[in-house]
Amino acid sequence: MLIQIKTLRDLYENGFILETHCIACLRFVPVDLEEMIAEGKGDRSYIGKKPTCRKCGQKGEWQIRPKGTAVGTG
Repeated sequence: MLIQIKTLRDLYENGFILETHCIACLRFVPVDLEEMIAEGKGDRSYIGKKPTCRKCGQKGEWQIRPKGTAVGTG
């Protein structure tokens, strides 16, 4: 079975956690997927986009991992 995970809703429905990782600040910040979906943003794609750190303004990376796994293991 092939699963395509392209949107925030896809991540949530398939049991994944999405975090932003700021390499400059060395910090991980979780994205509240439930809240994003409730706000009507569930069909947004994270693919090809880089998150911007709210602390330092640098572009970061996404970390996607299964629920129940530790930070830095995605």
